[in-house]
Amino acid sequence: MAEKNAVMLGKFAALVALLAFLLMPQAGCGNIIINGRDLAANRYNDSLLMILAWLVVLGSLGVFFSTRASSVLGFGLLGLAAIVIALLKIKGSGSEFDRQMIEIKPGALVTIIGYLGTIFAGWWGSQEKEKKGDGR
Repeated sequence: MAEKNAVMLGKFAALVALLAFLLMPQAGCGNIIINGRDLAANRYNDSLLMILAWLVVLGSLGVFFSTRASSVLGFGLLGLAAIVIALLKIKGSGSEFDRQMIEIKPGALVTIIGYLGTIFAGWWGSQEKEKKGDGR
């Protein structure tokens, strides 16, 4: 029962991360706002950012459709790694002046916190499963 609760918690956290990624600004500079929809649609002509954006979405969808805590943990790690690498790429792109101007927006922090919640839920469910001795 504890694993089932952990999986449900992971699904909720993944939903928060996905909605934050798609709807909230992730990064920006002045009046330029970068969100997940723009990255997934390849509006910035950067195929690596597009792939990373789709990996973030895949991480959330994978958690949402998984039934085991270990899957929740794995997809949570995938989503977290993809968003962190994408943000580092955004922050490091452009000239030296542009790099100083680009700032990480609250949507990125909410997305990261959502994935951290997903990872915690997957870890917690896996620990509970080991305590019960149900080692599938």
